[in-house]
Parts: sequence; structure tokens; C-alpha cells
Amino acid sequence: IYVDDERKLNVYKSDVERALRDGDLVVRDWKEESVFFQMIESQEFVYLFIYGIFIILSGFIIVNSIVMIVHERIREIGIMGSLGMSGGEITLLFFIEGVMMSLAGVVVGGILSAVFTFYFSFVPIDLTSFMGSIDMPFANVIYFEFSLRSISFGMLFSLILTGVMTIFPTIRVVRIEPIEAIRG
Repeated sequence: IYVDDERKLNVYKSDVERALRDGDLVVRDWKEESVFFQMIESQEFVYLFIYGIFIILSGFIIVNSIVMIVHERIREIGIMGSLGMSGGEITLLFFIEGVMMSLAGVVVGGILSAVFTFYFSFVPIDLTSFMGSIDMPFANVIYFEFSLRSISFGMLFSLILTGVMTIFPTIRVVRIEPIEAIRG
């Protein structure tokens, strides 16, 4: 039996089971019978791993930006040190700057990802024109799952990573004598 909405599959399955009421008959949906679908479902760990790699890569891009900002401003750090700012104050200044930049990026990225994921959770992507006459054991329509938990995790991870990684390059640079930092 083909259904018009995959998300109502369990409802249709229950209706068929109630209509048959025969103890010898077993009703299974296509997900239970498809080896291909079971294989995809078992790969959830792989999908989470790939998601983690993207999060880590984006985190390193943020960290690289912070490192470049700190190293480009070594003279400025030297001047701050020679004017009497302590290493802790300079580190705090760069920490706040890095977190503020990260917060701006995280908010924009979180909003964009939430909007697109939310939109595509209601407007599925129809691959029928791309599939042509190829018969696959799954629907030609892809439904996205809107997950605030995933979006929040990515945002929180980026903020924490940026906050922690901002401190290390600043501490290294702050240890340089102000005169040496001013000379470059």
C-alpha cells in the first residue's frame, strides 16, 4: 500500500492492522522490510560524527581568526602593557572581543540554520525529477527534521571553543615584553 504522507505511516499501519484483525497476518511498513533503509538508519552514528566534524572545522576557523587578530595586534598589546595594563587585563580584553565576535557569528548562524531547517521541515525537497526512472526503496521526497537541540549544541560548542581558544594565544603574546612587542 502506498501512502501519500510518510509521516502518517504508523497511523495507516495501525488502521490496516485493525481492519485485518487476523492473528496469522503481520503488517509491516516499508522501513521494516527494507534492508537499505535499515542500513541507513544504523548509520546514525556516522551522521553525528560528520556533524561533529563540521562543528569542529567551524570552531577551528573561528579560532584561526582569533589567533590572527591577536598576532596582528602585537604592537597594540605592547602599548597596552607599557601603559600599565596587566597581562590579565589584556587577556580579558581579547577574551571579551573574541566572545563578542563569536556571539555575533553564532547568533546569525543559529538563526539562519533554524530558519532553513524549519522551512524545509514543512516544505520537503522533491527528488522525483532528479530520480527519473530509477526505482529506489525509499520515498523520492526528503523531509528535514527541525531540532533545536542540534542547533543549540552547535551554537554552544562554538561559543565555548572560541572562549577557551581565545585565552591561549593572548596569554602567549602577553608574556612578551612590551618593548619587544612594540618593535614587532
